[in-house]
This record gives sequence, C-alpha cells and structure tokens, in this order.
Amino acid sequence: MNMRMIYIIRCLAALTSALYFFAATAQEPAVSVTRSTEKVILNGKLYYIHTVQKGQTLYSISRAYGVDEADIKNENPGIESVMIKQGQAIRIPIKTYIQRSDDEAEKFSKDDFIYHKVKQGHTIYFISKKYNVPIEILYRYNEELKEGLKQGQVLKIPRKSMLEKILQTEEPEDKFIYYAVNENDTLYSISKKFGVPVSEIINYNNILRWGLKKEQIIRIPKPGVLYIDSLQVIKDSIDVYMEKYVNPLSEYECDTIEGLKDTIKVALLLPFFSREFAEVKKMENDTTIMADRYYYESCRRKTAIGSSFIEFYEGVLLAVDSLKNSIKSIDMLVRDTERDTNTVKKIIGELEIFMPDIIIGPAFPENIRLIADFAKQHKVVVASPLSAKTDLIEDNPFIMQVMPSRHTELSMLADYVSQYYDKNIMLVHNGDSNYHNEIDYFRERLFSNFYSDSTYMYMIYKEVIFNDSLSDNILHALSEDKENIVYVSSSDEAYVMDAVNRLRRYQKDYSIKVFGNPAWQTWNNIDIEYLHNLELKVYAPFFIDYSDRDTRRFIAKCRSIYKYEPYIVTAKGYNYCFLGYDITLYTLSALRNYGRYFPRCIDFLKVNMLLSDYIFKRRDTGTGLENISISIINYNSDLTISKADFR
Repeated sequence: MNMRMIYIIRCLAALTSALYFFAATAQEPAVSVTRSTEKVILNGKLYYIHTVQKGQTLYSISRAYGVDEADIKNENPGIESVMIKQGQAIRIPIKTYIQRSDDEAEKFSKDDFIYHKVKQGHTIYFISKKYNVPIEILYRYNEELKEGLKQGQVLKIPRKSMLEKILQTEEPEDKFIYYAVNENDTLYSISKKFGVPVSEIINYNNILRWGLKKEQIIRIPKPGVLYIDSLQVIKDSIDVYMEKYVNPLSEYECDTIEGLKDTIKVALLLPFFSREFAEVKKMENDTTIMADRYYYESCRRKTAIGSSFIEFYEGVLLAVDSLKNSIKSIDMLVRDTERDTNTVKKIIGELEIFMPDIIIGPAFPENIRLIADFAKQHKVVVASPLSAKTDLIEDNPFIMQVMPSRHTELSMLADYVSQYYDKNIMLVHNGDSNYHNEIDYFRERLFSNFYSDSTYMYMIYKEVIFNDSLSDNILHALSEDKENIVYVSSSDEAYVMDAVNRLRRYQKDYSIKVFGNPAWQTWNNIDIEYLHNLELKVYAPFFIDYSDRDTRRFIAKCRSIYKYEPYIVTAKGYNYCFLGYDITLYTLSALRNYGRYFPRCIDFLKVNMLLSDYIFKRRDTGTGLENISISIINYNSDLTISKADFR
C-alpha cells in the first residue's frame, strides 16, 4: 500500500470519527423536564416514575430531579450502556429523608433520643404510631432508612421534649400532606400543628362530617409545619388496615377467636313508612280528606312497602328468639328510615351514641351509601338486605351484600349450562339492544368455561332472535338428534308466554329443556303444567323448600306467634319474614362466634339457613362481601319442584 493510499484511509477514518462526534453532539435544543408526581414503592424504596419525552437526556432528567446520573443508572439496569428512548419509563430514587445541618446536630445529645430495635413485621408507620413521632422526623435522624427498613436496625427516636424543638416548616413537594390521626388528636390540635385553619381541613376531608377518628388518614392543604412522605403513610396504613380487619384468617386462627357471647348490639334500619300508615288510616276515617286522591295513593304504595318490612322485622325477632340461649343479651335500635336521606342522617347521630356491632339495612341504595360511610369509619359490618348494586361494595370491606348481583346470577347460570357441552345449547332473545350487555356477559362466561376445558372443543352454541317477524327462528335452530338446552333471556311475561307456547308445540318432535329467569316464578298467566312438561330450570338467589324440616318448624312458629303463615314469595325466591330471619341468624351467629370482625372467618361459619347457603366472597382486596350463592330450581315432570345439586 503506497503512502497516498495510507493518507486517504487516515483522512476517511478521521472524517468518520468527526461525523460520529457531530451526530452525537449536534442534538436538538435541550428540552425542559417536568418532574413527575407519580410515586411508587418498590422493595421498600420510594421512586418517581418518569416517562421520557422527546429530546430529554439522562443528564437533563438527573438535573430536574436533583439526583446523580449514576444513581438513576443503578436503579434502572439496562440503561447504563444504552441511550434512553422516548416513551421509556424509568425509576428516579426519592430521598425521603432531610439532611440535618451540622448546627442542628450539635444541639442534641444521645440522651435526647430513644433507641428502637426493628423487629420482624415492623413498618415505618407502626414505629411512627408507637412513639407518636412523624415519619419525616424518623427519616431525618436515621439516614440508613433511605435504603429501606430492615430487621435488626436500631433507630433513633426523638424524645417528646426534643421533638417540640425540632419541628419546623418544610416546603412540601405535593399539594397535600397525608396525616394519620393519633388517639388524642383533635381538629384544633392538628390545625395548630400544621398551621392550617380547621375550616380548611374540613373542606378537604368530607369524611370529617362523622367526626375525627383514630387511624383516619386526612389530607392537610397548605402544610406549614413539616413534610410527611404521603405515599408511605398511606401504604403502611392500608397494610395495617387490611391485616387487622379484612384479610381472611385460617380455620385454626378462627377457632381461637373469642366472639361476642355477652351482649350484641344490633341496629335495624328499615323503611316501615309508619307515618304513611297513620295518614292512610286518618284519610279512610275522614272522607273529606280523601279528595286528595294522589296523596292517598302515594301513601298506600308506601304502606305496601312498609308491610313487607314489618314482615322482615318479625323474622328478625324470631331469629333473636332462636339465639336467646347462646347469647346473653341482644340490644336493638330499630328505626324507620322511610326513603329519606335526611331521616337517615339524623339516625346516624343516634348510631354514634349507640355504636352497634352490626347494622341490618337500610333497603334503598341512597340510604345505604350514607350508612356505608358511617360503617367504614367505625368498622361496623352492614348487612344490606335487598340492594344488588355492586358499586356499593366497591371500596368498602364492611358491606355485606345479601342479594347477588345480576352478573353473579348470569355467571352461575352459565356455569351450570356449561355441563351440557354435548347438547344443542340455544340462547333465545328478542334482539332488544337494552339487554345486549347481559347477553354478551352470559355468552362470554359460557365460552370461558368451554375454552378452559378441552372436553368442550366440539360444543354447539346457537343464538336465536325470536319475535313476530322472526317466529320460525327457534324451529330452524332446534336439533333432532341432540337434546336442546334453551335459555329464554327475558323477563317480559307476554314474550316468554309466546316463546314457551312455541317450544311446547315443538316438544313432540324434539327433546327440549328450558331455562328461565327468576321472574317467571311469580307469573299467573303461564300454564304451570307447561313449565313442568318442559322441565323448566329457573335460577334464583333463594329457594324455600317446604319439605325441609326447619322450614316447616319456622312456618309453625310464625303461625303460633303471629297468627299467619308467610306465603308471599318474590321473584328472587325469598319471603320477607324468611329473609329477616336468615340475615339476623347468620350475622348474629357470626358475631357470637368471631366478634365484630367476623368477615375474616366467614368461610368457616356453619349455620342452618332457610333460603340459601349464603356464600360470601370479595370481588377484590378491599371490596365488600357479596353473596354468590345461586339455586337452580327444577320444575320436574311429576309436577314437583326441587333444587338442583349444584354449587
């Protein structure tokens, strides 16, 4: 290779290096970095989660957060040798302690501190509560906490006299600080501690309308005293809360619990509409008042509801009587909620004084929401007898929803129908868009059972729209060589009658089993013999087995004490007197056995009930309990009615 060629190669190499240098350094103008407000705790350490924007560099991000690049690299394996990319989420370590100045360090001696050795299970929140010292102060005087709390650590805890000297104003990073209320705190003392007016604290904490309670987490706007690591406080308090009140215990642990065997305090809150009863009686005795017909009819409708809940109350009293030998005394606070939120707000004031162990009721969702807030604050279980609205139990672990939700009903039906995988399964509906969600949910639940088991690979499923213009669809979908499992998804009596009559007509040529909704049981216009011939199966949350010995005894007791038999059964399969008896017997037995936090042991409760097996489950951690027990009721060809053996 001659000298000319060597020179050209060297020039090209130098040019390539220069181009690489310019490509690497001639970037777009620096992009400003906005600090994230999103925090997470991972492995006991606190981080910001920063999403990289276009033009941001590791250097610019580290400057924005005041953290060394090396620290960011250490917390994010993989970015050390690779450039960060737009959209990448990286962890930024948060210094959750405040460095003390040398002057401040000189002010205090060893005698100003208490020394705490960390044991297994201890949390920062626990130590803060034990010594009544703010978490921020613990971080300030224990620098090793930046690596997380570890068993065996010895922490310096400022004594009370020292704590009063070191409290000083710190600039908070967040709009609020989150404060865990101590036993002796008052709104005034918290106001003085943080330099925030009481009115401002109340404005940002609606829950304070029930009063200030120990272990409450409240938001403090415009903090003026100290900065508490809000995320850590909330996380630790939730851990303690869940561990103490919600997480289930083992059967052995439940066996060792001392229940409430002396006195149980019950609050019964139901819409009796006692005022309307008086109004109706007054109007019927004075014909001149009857001119206001609209008011009279309104009162009559309310008294019809009230009559049902009087029956419910009678069932409650029968349950109390059944427990008199196993519980020393039962105190009851009975109140008429009507359908009025103002009435319920007044009742809550009485509950504050009475402080029940269990609340049964109310009936209407708007009233349950008010009582639910009270129950969560005071950790009192509420047995909601009739509402099936799942939003009421979404974030309140102290609500027991006795009535299964619509989705639970459809889930159980789909589980039952899936056993007929080798039959011709048909879903019949009228195509009404108002019911699309229910139909979609049933189909998805059914298919999820099929997909989970290879046995179901060759199942046959047909969806049939049946109405006046599509009246032959059912016939075309029926199978001659397989049994036909037909679920008619409708609660409209006229529509169901038409569909059932059509199926009855085809029955001589096809093998057909029909599934229907709970409402079918209350209709009078469908020939009951038709339903038995079709071997109808109805799903319902409750079922009264009149051949059962306990049921017969209960009816005999009603006849003896109240001079009547509870015979009116709702579409869901319950009678109000039966329901009042069951709920009271179940909850009071649980209190007797396991105390106020009985939901933790509810899986091991054994009580003979009249209407249901009452299987209570949580949808998720922190949600309330929902009864998921559904009965499949058989209308047998021999004209008997029985409950299918299915859970």
